[in-house]
Amino acid sequence: MTPRLITILTLLIGLGLFSYSLTLPYYKDQKSADDLIGNSYDMDKSDYYKKEAEPRTNKVIFMDLGSGLTIGLFMRTVLIAYHRGHCTA
Repeated sequence: MTPRLITILTLLIGLGLFSYSLTLPYYKDQKSADDLIGNSYDMDKSDYYKKEAEPRTNKVIFMDLGSGLTIGLFMRTVLIAYHRGHCTA
């Protein structure tokens, strides 16, 4: 496999993960999320974060991974294109 093909495939995987994350809801059950937000003023901070992690989906993980891959490879491609156009050696 050539580096160009690996870069394009990784970029497509990153865009796919990011696009998929946009379709996921943030919480598995909206009712439990609403109850958690309603009771958040009476809870301790550590208890809130423990209970808040339970109903979450993997939306944030997919969004971070997808956008990180996409932005990183896009910047790599832009830098390579810039150096090819400006280096005459």
